[in-house]
Amino acid sequence: MMKIAIITGGSRGLGQSMSLRLAEKGHDIFLTYTSKKAEADAVVAQIEKMNRKAVALQLDAADHKSFKAFAENVKNALKDKWQRNDFDFLVNNAGIGIHATFMETTEEQFDQLMNIQRKLIGWHDELQDAARFPMWQFKDGALLGGLEEVLVALNAGNLLDDIGRILFFVSNHGCLGGERPLDRLRAGDVNEVLRAAAGYVS
Repeated sequence: MMKIAIITGGSRGLGQSMSLRLAEKGHDIFLTYTSKKAEADAVVAQIEKMNRKAVALQLDAADHKSFKAFAENVKNALKDKWQRNDFDFLVNNAGIGIHATFMETTEEQFDQLMNIQRKLIGWHDELQDAARFPMWQFKDGALLGGLEEVLVALNAGNLLDDIGRILFFVSNHGCLGGERPLDRLRAGDVNEVLRAAAGYVS
């Protein structure tokens, strides 16, 4: 069964390999690139030669302020290319490496690492708008209902870091019948997930 995959950083390196491999398996690809449009277009052309659909969109993963506009571009492209409002899965591949020792790493380099490696997969404690959330926290182009309430509950007492909050959403919980809070939120079970969050931080 054909599925649509969004692959961040899908125009080169491992991301390119994943894009082509998933296309070979019969899936359509939505890939992002930072600045080299020609490379991204070349990958799209390769995928289309396999009789699969593909789209490349620009995304600077370090610029969280661009996420809201990117989400809107994704929504429009899904409608235009696939006549759909959603995609099936996300491969959060975008990332960089700084080839320097800890002592040699500059503040600017450190900030760049954190902007990409942490902000793209996590979220900010300041819950201001949908641009502050990664794509897996959206459904039908809108932020998951109840997500902000759950994040507020998880922030109680400032006991959890970004990784702790991520683990809450993607781990199976006995109080949710062995299901993941992310899946229950997608099903609209906000109150149950809120109760699980309260227990998680207590």
